[in-house]
Amino acid sequence: MKNFLVSFMIVILILMMPGWGCMASATTTTDSKTLGGNNTTATSSENQGITFRSDSYMMDFPESQIEAIVYTFPDGTKTFNTDGNAKTAVMINGTFTPDIEVKIIDKVLMVPIKNICDKLEIKANLTDKNNKITIENKNKNLTITFKVNDAVALVNNEKITMESSPQLVDNTIYVPWMSIYDKLNITTKYYNPASSHLFSLNALITIDQESNQPYMSKDEAFKYLKDNLNAASTHFKENFKKLYNPDNDRLNSTEKELKENISNVKFVSSISKYYIFRGHYYTMFVDKYNKDVYFNIPAIASRTIKKINFDDPTLFEYSYMVD
Repeated sequence: MKNFLVSFMIVILILMMPGWGCMASATTTTDSKTLGGNNTTATSSENQGITFRSDSYMMDFPESQIEAIVYTFPDGTKTFNTDGNAKTAVMINGTFTPDIEVKIIDKVLMVPIKNICDKLEIKANLTDKNNKITIENKNKNLTITFKVNDAVALVNNEKITMESSPQLVDNTIYVPWMSIYDKLNITTKYYNPASSHLFSLNALITIDQESNQPYMSKDEAFKYLKDNLNAASTHFKENFKKLYNPDNDRLNSTEKELKENISNVKFVSSISKYYIFRGHYYTMFVDKYNKDVYFNIPAIASRTIKKINFDDPTLFEYSYMVD
């Protein structure tokens, strides 16, 4: 019996070590069944939502200690990331597209051009036993032709020399993206993990088509976000009391903290169609076209991009902007 107790205590101590704790949390998140694939929503009644919340919730867990992170997006898409598999992520017109994988070949960013065109709804035809691809955009009077292992492309029958030759990898043609994206009237940017404000381990490439939609300016988005957070906070006190039954000191101090955090929200950057703002705990994304707002919610081994419903009286219940 004594030996059993000693062994049991050793196992408990091992599980409490930082590295083991991270991996256990990651496994729990990966096994979560609350969200499905693309275009699925949470089983809860919340607006497009969340997958995982740890009971031992940590707002500022050091990234250097995280061995694996699960990201969950509003449509239910999940991606599991470690230092070893942290590939460049792709966002097309503001939507994360995990089914598209880009490659770095000889230090050149290569993209699966037909997959990209399909997402952009641009016609792309494979010919010559899949060794040649022709892109047609009739609205722009544009035709581009690529051939595998040939660095010369034809743009409306004019030759251009790309930085490298298209490659055929697993029956998919990859082309040097930075050599041709501007011919498609596309805006593209590359972000390292530290500057993406979305991924902790992955770099990010954004691909955006021109849009004639009206949109908010950065200042308009900032005011919109602050006004709505302040309006939503008026319901906080009542719901916090129902949830925790706190004493008056805790209730008042928590309400004060919430108001301070809202007042300290600051603009950080813009990526794709999103203005990015940072509060004390969370990064927030404001869609400049449709005014949707998202929280990037961190836990020990997960990040969840959650769409905010400002009309939800329980918006701040679970420490969304207070500890």
